Amino acid sequence: MSDSRFPILGADIPPMLGRIRIMQRLLSNLTKMTPSHISVVGPRYSGKSVLLKALAQQLQAGGSPYCAVILWDLGHQTPQSDEDFMKLLCRRLGEGICAANKDYGEHLLTVESDEYVEICAVMDALNEDGQKLLMLWDGFDKPLSGGILSRNLWDNLLDLCRKPSFRLVTSTRKELHQLIRDEKSVTSDFWGVFEGVRVGVFDDDDVEAVLSALSDLKFESGAKTELINWTSGFPPFLF
Repeated sequence: MSDSRFPILGADIPPMLGRIRIMQRLLSNLTKMTPSHISVVGPRYSGKSVLLKALAQQLQAGGSPYCAVILWDLGHQTPQSDEDFMKLLCRRLGEGICAANKDYGEHLLTVESDEYVEICAVMDALNEDGQKLLMLWDGFDKPLSGGILSRNLWDNLLDLCRKPSFRLVTSTRKELHQLIRDEKSVTSDFWGVFEGVRVGVFDDDDVEAVLSALSDLKFESGAKTELINWTSGFPPFLF
């Protein structure tokens, strides 16, 4: 029997518990006058997908500076070439923008060539309208680890990231520069635009947030200590 308050490995992405400090840092960096691009790094099962989903939900609420927040699961929709990457990027942007601006979104969905040029044109148009969007690339390890994407793609994405209307958050198990397989790609300045945010074991506040969800159980201080000692605060063990 499962408890709906806690995640099950392999099930849909569960709601976030804890991680308040990390979430505050992400929101602060993404809502300041000049938002940052962010690289979220953490081991498998540390909760990166949970964090990105919760971030998307918060920034899709009223008062967000972004007209669209688009979550792209690259771990399951992995591009196999530069051209494939740009086509999928164009499609995901088109689908995500449609709700905020139907004309821009539908335009990107009908593009059949020169996707990068058309994406840049829409980003420039959004900037002229005083709008910006946020993309969240979950599982960015997958396309990087194959070594099949070129320096040219990363340089194009660098120019895209320099546009005021486009902001990007990636999630990976290792730092980006450790995942690059192509020697020429390593020298791209794209990897230097990100501010790093680490996701690791739960801290004391995270543990308190998890245990507070168990309103029918009370953990004495000794029990909390043993729980942390046994699990090391690693989310799957703690849950």
